[in-house]
This record gives sequence, C-alpha cells and structure tokens, in this order.
Amino acid sequence: AFLRNLLLVVLFVKIKPSDASILRRPTVVTWVNGVGFSVEHMVDATPIISKLFGGEEVEFCHNPTAMTSDDDYMGYIGDMTQAGTQKLGRITGEVDALVSHLRDALKKVGSYGRVVHIAHSQGALITYLAAKRLSPSELSRIEVVSFGGAAALCRSERNFARCVNYYSINDPLLFVVPSAVKALRSGFLTPGGYSGKLVNSSSGSSAMGARLTEEIDMEPEFVFLSPRAGDPAIDHSLLGPTYGEALAWEGRRYQSKYQPVLYRVGKQALVEMVATWHSLLIRIHNVMMTVLRKMLLPFISFVMETNAKIKHTVVILASPIFRRIILPFISFVMETNAKIKNMAVLVASPIFRQIILPFISFVMRTNEGIKNMLILLVRTIFKRVIVPIVFMSAVIWDMIMNPFRSKSEKKTDESLLEGETEESLSEEETEEYLLEDGIEELLSEENIEEYLELSED
Repeated sequence: AFLRNLLLVVLFVKIKPSDASILRRPTVVTWVNGVGFSVEHMVDATPIISKLFGGEEVEFCHNPTAMTSDDDYMGYIGDMTQAGTQKLGRITGEVDALVSHLRDALKKVGSYGRVVHIAHSQGALITYLAAKRLSPSELSRIEVVSFGGAAALCRSERNFARCVNYYSINDPLLFVVPSAVKALRSGFLTPGGYSGKLVNSSSGSSAMGARLTEEIDMEPEFVFLSPRAGDPAIDHSLLGPTYGEALAWEGRRYQSKYQPVLYRVGKQALVEMVATWHSLLIRIHNVMMTVLRKMLLPFISFVMETNAKIKHTVVILASPIFRRIILPFISFVMETNAKIKNMAVLVASPIFRQIILPFISFVMRTNEGIKNMLILLVRTIFKRVIVPIVFMSAVIWDMIMNPFRSKSEKKTDESLLEGETEESLSEEETEEYLLEDGIEELLSEENIEEYLELSED
C-alpha cells in the first residue's frame, strides 16, 4: 500500500498544474461571515470548511462585529442595526472590502477559473450589495452558496455562474427575504428554473448527493432544509447540524466537480503516506521508549549501582592501606629529609668557618696587595721614566729651537730695515743653519750631563 501511494504521489507531482484539463480547474474558495463573528471565530471555522472541501485552501473576508464577547448584547444590537441599514441599500465599508476580496480571488483563478463564494447570514446581504459593484464578466466566474442569508442571490438578478440559497425552515431570516418565502410557499417551477426544493436532512441525503454530483442546467436556487436541532439559533449556525450538513454536501460537489479523480487519488495517497509516515514515527518512538524503559534505564541503573559499590569497596580497602602504609611512609620520608638537612648543616658549618671563610679572606687580602703593588709600580714608572723623558724632550726641543728663533728674528729686523718682506727660513735653511753653527756643540757631552742632572733633581 505504501509503494502504491508513493507511485500515485509521484504521478501526481509530475503533472504540471498548468495542464488544467488533466489535473484540475483553477479555483479559490472564499467565505464571508454574519453577525457576531470575531477574527478568532473566522480562524477557527476556516480549517473546518477547508476539510469539508477536500483540504482546499479557504480564504475569508471578515465582516467585523461590534460585540466584544459572546454576551455583549449591545454589540449584537449594533450589528443588527448595521444589517438593517444594509437591508435598506446602504453601501458600507464591509461591502467595499468584499468587492476587493472577490476581485483579488478572480485575479488568482484567471479567466478560466472559478471562485466559490460561501456567504452566511449578513454575509449574504453584503454579497448581494457587492454584486452590484461587479461587472457581468466578473460575476460569471463566481459561484455563490448562501446559508440563512439576509438577502437572496438569484441568477435572474445577477449574472452569477451559480446561485444556491440554503434555508432551514425554522430560520428567522427566512421570513425577511420575500423571494425565499415565496419560493417556500409556491414550490412550483418558474421560468428561471426550480424556485425551491424541500429536503429532509435525515431521509433526503442520497437525493441531495445525487443532485450535487450531477450537472443540471436548471438547478434550484432555493433549497429548504428540515431543522436538525429544533432550535432556530443552533440551526442558523453555519457549522451547526443543519447548515453544516448542507455545507458538507457542497464540499462533496466541489471535490467532484473541481478536483478530478487523479488529483483526489494523488492527494489522498499523499495524505495516506503522511499518515503512514506519522504512524511509523509514532511506532519508532514507542519502540525507543520501550527500549529506553526496559533496557537502557535498567542498564544505566545497574552501571551506576555497580560503580557505587566499587567505589565503596575501594574506599574500604584503601583506608587501612592508606593509614598503615602510605601515611607512615610519607612520615618516614619527611623525617629522613629533616635529618639529612640537619646533618648537612652540622657538617657544613665547620668547613665553612675553617676553610671557606679563611680562603675568601686570603683571596681578598691577596687582591688588595696586588692592587697596591700595581699602583706603586705605575707611580714609580711614571716618576722615574715618563716624567724625565718628557722633561728631556722639552729641554732638547727648546735648545734646538732657540738659535733658530734668534736668527729668524735677526733676519726679520734686517728685512724690515731694508724694506723687504721675506718669509721665515724654510726647513732646508734651518738644517743648513744647524750644520753651519755647530749643532754638535749644542749636543756636547757636558751639556747632556747637565740636563740629565737637572732632570733628576
């Protein structure tokens, strides 16, 4: 069954949605509410309508209510007052909103599609007024299904593709719609088709189902239902036992007309596959939970208990060992270390005092003596060698340069007297002068011994 459904789903997916002749005709299902419906009521009711129409997506146009709660009678009176003004032909904002809603739906389906519009109670009156604002070509693509409407919708007045008005014979609104009352009382054929048909909800289901699935050119525009609850308020409800059954009939008609066999079979197969998969997941979940409860949890509990017992046993066994072996061993090691430390201190103290300290003192004294000897040596060399050499060099230089300075000064004076400006002697003239005047005399042994005695002093 699973493989069969999978094959059908694949075939369903492979068909292009644009091929309407094989798959389906473009449609949009929409509905508008009556008095006393809040947005929450619309949201709750829409999935129910969708389910009745084969899972088709259903859009709603909300007719706002003045009621703040189900017991708000003043709000209910306000809704009824508004409906009374609409009954007199007044166009309100709700009418304009429905016109826009229907035109948006017509754009979605295109020129070939259909808009199936469901109207309940005051919603039928709003639809009646909105139809005046729509063109005949737009109306020709709209099918209207009304339940307990405050106004009757007929093809003789507006060019709808289809009109059906359902009324429970105990519905209070039936008697404020003259055309519905007339159809109920007459029960005869009219030039526009069947004026009305009375259907017993308990015994006429098969006849109604046959009527909905057949293509009849002259379809009745009024269908009167025997009440199921016997309470006008309950029988007037769209999802109540009376109109709810008629809505289900319309849903079956919609599926038969606008959802071809291939589409429905493929969709049903997809639903069955999803249900099978969901059931498989539930079974897997149940198996996993069973395994978890009966195997994993006991195993985890066993492991935890075993670990606890092992831990307790280890603690029991380790406590005597720790007290009788490990702690005494640690104490022995610490005491031994302390004794070794004390012995090292006792042994090292005499050695330090008698050997190391004297050696350090000797080294320091030796360094100080070497330092003093070096200073004395440097001073002696400086006084005995460097200073005499410098002094002798200065004296010799002075002795060499004095004759040169005298002669240079004499020549300078003579050149000044004669008016000549000459430069001082060159180096060559200085050498010649030294040779001529007897440098050897200046550097005689007597002069050298005299300078050495002066330098020693």
